[in-house]
Amino acid sequence: MNVPPSSAQILLREADRCVLCGMCLPHCPTYQRTGNEAESPRGRIALAQALARGQLPVDDSLSAHLDHCLGCRACEAMCPSEVRYGLILGHARRLLTEQRALPLAGRAAMGLLSRPAFLRTAVRLGASPLATLATPFSPTATRLTALAKARPQHPLGPRESAGRPRRGRVGLFLGCTGEAVDSEALAATEYVLAALGFDVERPSAQVCCGAIHHTQGNRAGFERLAYNNLAAFDLQRLDAVVSVASGCTAMLREFGQWLEAPQAAAFSASVSEITGFLAGLDWADAPVVAPLPATAAVHVPCTQVNVLCQPDTTGVVLAHIPALERVALPDNHTCCGAAGLHMLQEPATAEALREAKLDALVASGARYLVTTNIGCALHLAAGARERGLAVEVIHPVTLLARQLALAAKPL
Repeated sequence: MNVPPSSAQILLREADRCVLCGMCLPHCPTYQRTGNEAESPRGRIALAQALARGQLPVDDSLSAHLDHCLGCRACEAMCPSEVRYGLILGHARRLLTEQRALPLAGRAAMGLLSRPAFLRTAVRLGASPLATLATPFSPTATRLTALAKARPQHPLGPRESAGRPRRGRVGLFLGCTGEAVDSEALAATEYVLAALGFDVERPSAQVCCGAIHHTQGNRAGFERLAYNNLAAFDLQRLDAVVSVASGCTAMLREFGQWLEAPQAAAFSASVSEITGFLAGLDWADAPVVAPLPATAAVHVPCTQVNVLCQPDTTGVVLAHIPALERVALPDNHTCCGAAGLHMLQEPATAEALREAKLDALVASGARYLVTTNIGCALHLAAGARERGLAVEVIHPVTLLARQLALAAKPL
């Protein structure tokens, strides 16, 4: 019987690829902010190696340096030695979790995200004094609520029934946070796919993608959610599984790397981020899209650039909206600071990284800030609201759906 390699064995094997060249340093947001080698990719790899070999105790200093990593994987995307930094970091955090108690914010967030109905209720209660009585996770719920309040919803109304030839059947991955605070993007995805001739179904048994559990090193929690999702989507019935959030998509696409189940690789191969899916379609017979004479600044999340390797698909989708001017938000290669729980656990650093993005947004004069990841959207929208900016932070498919719906209205 073959025994799977341990986290320590995998970490050490992968870390051997690193030749300490330092080419990652200019691409690491935490190293650029601090100049501290322990806050760099190669520094963290060295710490992870020492952890795996039992050469360093799990103390506050070691934990902090590994916890501070944003997981943006910009280092991985440009590494000439093809070091799989995401794999190393994931196993290092599993080793940490085996030897320490998880921070309260991490435990609270995992508790909320594992229970979508509870999450929706907690977000609704988060700004209320009742929250302190209603849930032990009130600080996290309150923070999520403050972020969500910057994301106004504009219901699309009934989904278009275009009577077009059916092109396939798509399973829609909802995502726990997206379903709680950006249901408009999910409805917009159904609307656009229906207009293009796809049947869409929402498997009822699906749960959180497990990304937060994974980044917290909670292997058992991650695997429980992941295997649940593998069972929820019937690939025999579906032509594809589509996710609205690039962060969820990145996690789902790596199930084959983190799970031993034989169906995990097939599931990962079936998953697409929605703009990537739409960008690959033939739009020759697409319905009319109403023009939008405005400027949209495009923020490309780290997961879109460094994990999915699809930095241009948002622009391709927005190009279907006539008269819309698209401008790339400068420094799209740098993390905005959201980074999963980072915006909750390390708000000072997260907000400092966000400031440059907001400065660029102001300079662009854009009416819309478009992004494909819910965490980035919440983080950037909260910052824009704090500054009093008249900018709507929106998913690209939501903007497209609105213009499709506008063109479909009778004169």
